[in-house]
Amino acid sequence: KLKLIEKNFSDLKHNCSFYVLVEHNTNIIDDLERVHYLRMKGIPSYIMPYQKIYNKQSEPIRHKHTKSLERYCNIRRFYFKYLNYWEFLKEEYSLNYYLKILAEYNKLKGEINE
Repeated sequence: KLKLIEKNFSDLKHNCSFYVLVEHNTNIIDDLERVHYLRMKGIPSYIMPYQKIYNKQSEPIRHKHTKSLERYCNIRRFYFKYLNYWEFLKEEYSLNYYLKILAEYNKLKGEINE
């Protein structure tokens, strides 16, 4: 699906944004990868946490990083002020919160590309 974005939306840059569904079979690595990919293409992302609507749907898996990622992406002054999510966390949140998010990330054996 990212190839579709690259093919059809590469010239739009800041004229559009994409919803990024989180907390539905995703983790911090998946979420950051999609946000980072769109950012590198010059396309802002809008974080949309999964919400259960029907009884047959699964309950959302709440992640520690969702609220801060939502704040980073959905408040445009933060999105354009900081180069990446990690820089945003360091500046806008406590060291304790930053370390919790980093632990969540490292638990999945991800690598931070700063």
